Amino acid sequence: MTSKKQTLEHFNRIALLIDGSSLLSQRLMSGACQRAAAYPHLSVRRYFIEPLVMDGIEALVDWKPDALMVNCSDAPLLQSLRKSLPQTPIIAMNSISFDLVDAIVKGNANEAISLSLDHFADNNLPNMAMFYAGTAGSGIQADIFSQLMGGHPGTFSFFHHEVALEDLLSNPNGESLEQISKWLKDLPKPVGIYSPTSHSAAYLVRICEILGLGIPEEIQVIGCDELDESLECIPHLTSIRLPSERIGAAALKTAIRLLQGKNPASKTQIVDGATLVPQGSTGIIPSHLSDIPAAIAYIESHTTQGLTVEDVLSQTQSVSRMTFYREFKEQIGDSPAHYMRRCRIETACRLLSTTELDIFLVAEQSGFLNSNYFSQVFRRDVGMTPLQYRSGKR
Repeated sequence: MTSKKQTLEHFNRIALLIDGSSLLSQRLMSGACQRAAAYPHLSVRRYFIEPLVMDGIEALVDWKPDALMVNCSDAPLLQSLRKSLPQTPIIAMNSISFDLVDAIVKGNANEAISLSLDHFADNNLPNMAMFYAGTAGSGIQADIFSQLMGGHPGTFSFFHHEVALEDLLSNPNGESLEQISKWLKDLPKPVGIYSPTSHSAAYLVRICEILGLGIPEEIQVIGCDELDESLECIPHLTSIRLPSERIGAAALKTAIRLLQGKNPASKTQIVDGATLVPQGSTGIIPSHLSDIPAAIAYIESHTTQGLTVEDVLSQTQSVSRMTFYREFKEQIGDSPAHYMRRCRIETACRLLSTTELDIFLVAEQSGFLNSNYFSQVFRRDVGMTPLQYRSGKR
């Protein structure tokens, strides 16, 4: 964690470049902005990809950002920004070529694939496959998938559809439809297909509809779009939910380190915490399941606002309190109340390290009822008082 001596001393500007329409981008932005609130000398401004592509990058360049944080796969756009802002560090929040950025902060591909494999195995599927769309990174994903299958007795198949991700929003047609259709027909059934790139799982479902292949009877599909495209598919798509808020916060921390002239410990930072959201594409009826990703997102967005477990239940769940507690503990390894307290302590540590706020204000802004209770909990969980932590005795 950044110590007090390492905080930003001068006014700095960070530009966030995102696809404003996606839930993933909104969560990345939320995580970054929540972390940025602890830095009074930091200005953060949003820019959306489509206007920059259509109208040019002049508005962004004229603002003269000190750093760029991007969730963008448009290589020509990033190349233009790199050329126009050659001294400005760029931190990507998605997989992309290192030639275009200075650092990458992203979710854990091993974790996402493991969750998918485990889910297919729980459904007793003997055969598994990966459908990968996009122009880069396919070999790495395929290698991870095949390695994690290990001694699985079933079969593994891989299909790489080299296409711009935006093209997956249109209806399948032409030669690519023929190739993918042949691959799907030839797969041994039943089969579970993991499709990790944006729009690709929904694209695959549309092809299965054209071919008359039954989902989830013959083919089960796991994607990565969560609510963005999951609900437009029938049946709804089971999806991997990335820890987007944490990725955004970690990317901002990396941007600050670069602005302070410090290189990150690694050019690629992996953020753990992916979860699987079961839906009908893998045969799950979600009304009988807790929505743990929604609970986590709600806790991380509201934990400093006097949040209670009852608030989380009423706002995010349709199951009983007992079911929610059991499934939260199974997936997260901690109770909802303990997880909320951990989030508050992390917020307090950040405020103690990066601000001069009085302890009672740190307690208040971290979501604790009073400073005495905050000091007791902090000492128990961290092993020292808030003042000792602030003075650097950690």
